[in-house]
Amino acid sequence: MANNLENSNKEEAPGQLKQFTILVNSREKEIVGKEISFVQVVELAFGNFENSTDVVYTVTFSKGPDEKKEGFLVYNQLVNLKEGMNFNVRRANKS
Repeated sequence: MANNLENSNKEEAPGQLKQFTILVNSREKEIVGKEISFVQVVELAFGNFENSTDVVYTVTFSKGPDEKKEGFLVYNQLVNLKEGMNFNVRRANKS
């Protein structure tokens, strides 16, 4: 299967279709690509992203790429992936 990923689009930049194993709330997840978005991380954690003023998500990460080893991920933001990266996602309802 790896050969299919590597050969499926030769015009892509090297590493574009690389598969990474990351941790989301301590659970291993496989993702293909070079970066991940806030919404994608939330969907990996909870199965869906609820876009509501009543729900707030907090996403933090660690073990990131050299340029940004740890930090917060906010809505509409992307972060470059690194093998073994760790994401923690919390969901809270506004009261």
